[in-house]
Amino acid sequence: GQEYSNGNYFLKQLNFYQSFYKNDFILARNLPVSLSLTKVANETLAMDGGEAHFSGIYVPTFTVDYNSLFYTADQFIRSTLTLTTLTVIISETPYYVKNLQQPIAKPSEIVFQNLLFIT
Repeated sequence: GQEYSNGNYFLKQLNFYQSFYKNDFILARNLPVSLSLTKVANETLAMDGGEAHFSGIYVPTFTVDYNSLFYTADQFIRSTLTLTTLTVIISETPYYVKNLQQPIAKPSEIVFQNLLFIT
């Protein structure tokens, strides 16, 4: 997707979607959809002891009531509304997930092992 950067900050397009369907039903006139975003932060430690690199993504969770999103054919015919209204409520969850990635071996250990087993 598209991306915008400003120094150390990057703004990326959210690339996710969710389709909702129910066989033999018709889309209702009022469509309430809740979207909760959970932040997943990733910290990658440098091998040489330098600064850590942080990145992150948002993981979406859609919450819908399928009974209010779809009508039966009879309900649709009796409906007096002529417009369809999509209401999306976006919120961020009060928690986040943090991943810590670090090298499994330090550079000195790698050099020592290479010298030990190569010679």
